[in-house]
Amino acid sequence: MAVDRCGSISWMMFVVSLMVSSMAICSSAGGIGRRSNILILSPVTAPSHSNFIRPMVRELANRGHAVTYWNGLKSDKDSLPRNNLRQLYSEALGELNSDHQVSFADRGHQFLLLFTFYDRTVSACKAIYEDPIFHQLMTTDEQFDLVAVEGVLNECVLPLVHKLKAPLIYLNSIAPTPWQLEAIGSPLAMDHNPNPAFSFTDRMNIWQRAINTLSGLFIVYFRNWILMPTVDGLASQMLTNVSLPSVRTIEQESLSLHITNTHSSVNYQLPITSNVVEAGGLHCSPSKPLPKVCLQ
Repeated sequence: MAVDRCGSISWMMFVVSLMVSSMAICSSAGGIGRRSNILILSPVTAPSHSNFIRPMVRELANRGHAVTYWNGLKSDKDSLPRNNLRQLYSEALGELNSDHQVSFADRGHQFLLLFTFYDRTVSACKAIYEDPIFHQLMTTDEQFDLVAVEGVLNECVLPLVHKLKAPLIYLNSIAPTPWQLEAIGSPLAMDHNPNPAFSFTDRMNIWQRAINTLSGLFIVYFRNWILMPTVDGLASQMLTNVSLPSVRTIEQESLSLHITNTHSSVNYQLPITSNVVEAGGLHCSPSKPLPKVCLQ
């Protein structure tokens, strides 16, 4: 991999090839050279999260694939291609994403934020299931070859994955969480891989390892036994005209790849499986010359 001028490893060609290869293999599409129809969903997001996803949107469209991008933030259209790209935006989701009630003061208290995930998920699901764009996609006859979903707080869109019968990829702008590693079948390695909810390093003492392991298991089971059934309940309550399996079942049957914004050169070593791809630095672009006034 070549190193670009911002000092990061350029993963773009590799990641885009993986995404399209995953689509071709899982759907028996017969090769990656053809023009594919790709749906990218990040209705619940933040600017920093979108910064990791938008380069993939741009590159896929520039390579001739038809990309539909539903982003919960209003996009600067000049920064994305005009050809091969259809952008969907919802005002209500824009309001939801404008303030997630997370600040720098929460650093060091990440574990406490996990206790807000239940309420955040309920709010996100209600906003998504009431949104006209979600219902437009749920009733479309359009065929998509691949669905890529931002992997945090967007489990509510998994009914779309089931309806579209397409392979699923998670895009993660942060380090993979224990429940995401469990969902993709990758080792948790909680004896040395710090839970992102804490400020531990990979050199934990025995008590920190115990806390790290127990909290990681708690988070996985909380998500699978409490959070996901809550999403099921909201889906059955608000999507009354469709019959759906559980979102956990949809995830298990459709998830084929996880792309995460980490890299072994700057993050802790992860014993990941081949379906987890570390693509840290994907959002970096070649540096531009400083204005002359800065050089005086």
